[in-house]
Amino acid sequence: MTLKNKISVAAIRRYDYLFSDGPDLVSSRLAGIINSSALADGVQLIRTDVTINGEGYNDYFIINYLRFESAFDMAQSINKPLARSMPEGPKKFNSIALLNKDPVSNIFRALESSSHVVCSDQAVAFFKANPVNHTRGPLKDTRGIGGTHWHETQIRESQGLGRNEFAPSLKRELDITSGALRKSGVPSSRVKQLKRMAKKFHSGLSTCG
Repeated sequence: MTLKNKISVAAIRRYDYLFSDGPDLVSSRLAGIINSSALADGVQLIRTDVTINGEGYNDYFIINYLRFESAFDMAQSINKPLARSMPEGPKKFNSIALLNKDPVSNIFRALESSSHVVCSDQAVAFFKANPVNHTRGPLKDTRGIGGTHWHETQIRESQGLGRNEFAPSLKRELDITSGALRKSGVPSSRVKQLKRMAKKFHSGLSTCG
């Protein structure tokens, strides 16, 4: 791993969960938290060496999710095929609505999209009690303002919505996500551009068939 000048090794080392082009990595702290909980039977943790800017670190683990379950409400989720020639093949999701059911596993990959990891309400409560340095609130954000997903959750809760519950209208949903982007420091011009793209995509779905 090679970091650009604006990102320090110390800053990266503060995170407990690192995405990569290969397997995802977790810190030894997060690995210890998982191993001491009921989540342990749903994942495999493999100690690995990581090199950052030429220096080796041996306190990271590859995390392998062992369980797969159906989790997405496909009728309510916005998606399209990754390849037009394979309409029933892998999907690209622009928004996801979860099925209203209790999963068998606490943490698992969704059968509808294996790149998405889903947590049960119990797992969410566990991680709230044992915070992970990934989804950042203002107190854990080095900028002091908080990450987009944190703000999105706060806005949904203020409107009486659950963290994974979508608003009843497209306009309201876009207002929520746009507000979260602005609060997390995304420039207004970029927020407006993303909002136009989302509207255009939704309009294309509405006219299909």
